[in-house]
Amino acid sequence: MNKSIFTAIAVLVCGSAQADNDDKGVIFGIGAGRLTASAVVIPDVINFDRDLTAYKGFLGYRFNKYFAIEGAYIDAQEATQHYGDVLSISLSGSGWQAAAVGTYWFGDHFNVFGRAGNNWYDSEVRVSNGIESITSRDHVDAFGWGAGIGAVWDRALFRVEYEKVDFDDVDTDQLSLSIAWRL
Repeated sequence: MNKSIFTAIAVLVCGSAQADNDDKGVIFGIGAGRLTASAVVIPDVINFDRDLTAYKGFLGYRFNKYFAIEGAYIDAQEATQHYGDVLSISLSGSGWQAAAVGTYWFGDHFNVFGRAGNNWYDSEVRVSNGIESITSRDHVDAFGWGAGIGAVWDRALFRVEYEKVDFDDVDTDQLSLSIAWRL
């Protein structure tokens, strides 16, 4: 009887160790979505609030099925907002993100996750009055967080995610769809 209990415990331990090893490893993926940028240019006079298309490529490491670290490159395409027939403001940016990702699984196929980390962006703002333009470039960094849902289908992980980053002058909200694979 003691031998049977020992064998049962050994099978459970080895089986769970194998499952943990299956959940570890390098992950990579791509995504795209809508990034909304909001800024107060001149208080009570000019506000910038536009949607930009954003693309993301990411690489990370899963320590187990519940915790991972990820690095991402995000490229937000240019968006322009016009103020009457004369003034326009254009905004674009790209940058890097480093984040810790926590995941809670519902069975083997569905999960919810949250992320927290830092973002480093290079942004470009162009103000034009129809005759001449002024361009300003800036490098900013800020804390960001996100949350989403994921589903595994045929070894691919599909994610729908909301991310929020508030820089000094610009607040961003991003809703994206991504696909990831584990090496």
